[in-house]
Amino acid sequence: MPQETQVLPQETQVSTNETDVSTNGTEVTTNETDVSTNETDNDNSNDEIDKALENFINNNENKNITMNQEVKLNNNPQNIDSNNDIPKDIYMCNHKIGTNEKIMALKWKKLNPDYKIHLYSDFACAEFITKHFSREYIKCFLKLKDGPIRADFWRLCILYKNGGVYSDIDNMPYVAIKSFREKDVDLLTCIADHESLVYNPNLIIVKKNNPLIKEVLDWYINRIKKVPYSYWSYSIMVAFSYIIKIHNFKKKEGVYNYKNNRIQLLSENKHSNMYKFTNLYKNKQIFKNRVKGWDYNTHKFKGNVSEESVESINRFFIINTL
Repeated sequence: MPQETQVLPQETQVSTNETDVSTNGTEVTTNETDVSTNETDNDNSNDEIDKALENFINNNENKNITMNQEVKLNNNPQNIDSNNDIPKDIYMCNHKIGTNEKIMALKWKKLNPDYKIHLYSDFACAEFITKHFSREYIKCFLKLKDGPIRADFWRLCILYKNGGVYSDIDNMPYVAIKSFREKDVDLLTCIADHESLVYNPNLIIVKKNNPLIKEVLDWYINRIKKVPYSYWSYSIMVAFSYIIKIHNFKKKEGVYNYKNNRIQLLSENKHSNMYKFTNLYKNKQIFKNRVKGWDYNTHKFKGNVSEESVESINRFFIINTL
């Protein structure tokens, strides 16, 4: 669920000084210890979280989808990229998972046939955080009232836990991931063509347990305790711009060393037509970051993004419970 790059209010501006696909694969599981904190919620707080989570589920439009459903598109003989130990998993999310979401997943799959695609609904996002993180994380998630901002937080959670690739659901890929990712990169994301913000993390490729991702997660956890929620003040664009402050950074694409991380940054090319925004690397178009058919005001698809039939799309997918 993408962020619109508009000018921020004064108080939230950030300084920049510092084709056939099989579904016969096997799901990869991990045994890492769940993220925890030293904060202990009392019983009343736990009850409040449970009630908020129950209300979130009950008020969600996805009445026909159980909370823990995740759509998986799987054909993954080798899960880890030997180039730099980043799992070959692509994560995407939206309020609900329908035909358009599956079409966008297939576009990534056709360019990256050795990757597994995971599509998460709001329910599945909440389930993942509840299952793998301490209660203050789901508490934070529920306090983020807008779907795109919840998607910001969830992408950090799933990438910190698992590593891999996150893409906004309306990103239209042009080339395979292996064609633009540099070797031995710990974190890849995008520069924002924006006067006040540095990064637009609508695409993130990262190793699991990355300390910079954890710093951004901590920014959310600490901020929600002190700062009242508003959409832009909790955008991941703001969070990344606060946390990753490369010295003398001139917002040029390339590979940078920062806090023992090699960070690769793609450039963003704005256009007067929002549907022609593109991200580039070495003068090659990598993806268009807003596909036609996506309503950037409601953060939903309007109409179909492809002429392909529902049957032809659905035959590539299976539904698995977590």
